[in-house]
Amino acid sequence: MQHRLVVCHALAHLPLADAQRHWRERHHAVYLPTPELLGYVQNRPLEEEWERLGTRSICSEIWFADRESERRSFASAHYRDVVVPDENAFLDRESAWMGRVVDDAAWPEPRPRYRVLALGAELGEVIRVDREPHVVGSHWTDDRAQALAEARSTDAFAFASEPAVFRLPGM
Repeated sequence: MQHRLVVCHALAHLPLADAQRHWRERHHAVYLPTPELLGYVQNRPLEEEWERLGTRSICSEIWFADRESERRSFASAHYRDVVVPDENAFLDRESAWMGRVVDDAAWPEPRPRYRVLALGAELGEVIRVDREPHVVGSHWTDDRAQALAEARSTDAFAFASEPAVFRLPGM
């Protein structure tokens, strides 16, 4: 399984609320038909986090069967002609940090409502990735205030989110 975490900046000239609205309301419909995509999740920062995060507020997870499936997907006409222009409308593709998950963590069932992700911190469950910072902490809770407090208690790049699961492998 090829599982990646992707963190991007929203376009600096675009009001952050507009970038978030585009990502949340439109992008999933554009991205889901991408060939060979097995899973897509948006880890949507809570609105209270937007100002603190600034433009670095787009975080998704994607899954493919393997590296070759991922390459074919990114080389597809749909990705090139539909997904890329849509991404260029709200995010800075050059800013993308993309880490391949090397020890896939199971998504909890039932899933709590909020998730804290911390790049470079061993917070909750540790997800190991193939590039710096090599460790991403992931903690789930149903308590919004707790999620916000945890995200702000670390020196790492961390944020509280409400994940939108559009597809997980096997769904």
